[in-house]
Amino acid sequence: MLKFYTIDCPACLVLQKKMDAKHLSYEIINDETIFNSKGIDRFPMLEIEGGPLMDFSTARKWVDSQEG
Repeated sequence: MLKFYTIDCPACLVLQKKMDAKHLSYEIINDETIFNSKGIDRFPMLEIEGGPLMDFSTARKWVDSQEG
């Protein structure tokens, strides 16, 4: 399961549209408490199956590489 950490910033919206276009399922997380507990201070961030957090650039490349 993908976890999408977002604050609805412009980059967040771009990544969300890319994920939607690829028909990827994801959970939207916009809880500041969770951001703080994971040390997230920039957005968007994407997490795959509990793996490392990906920043916008890395997440965008990963999404682009997915079949859709």
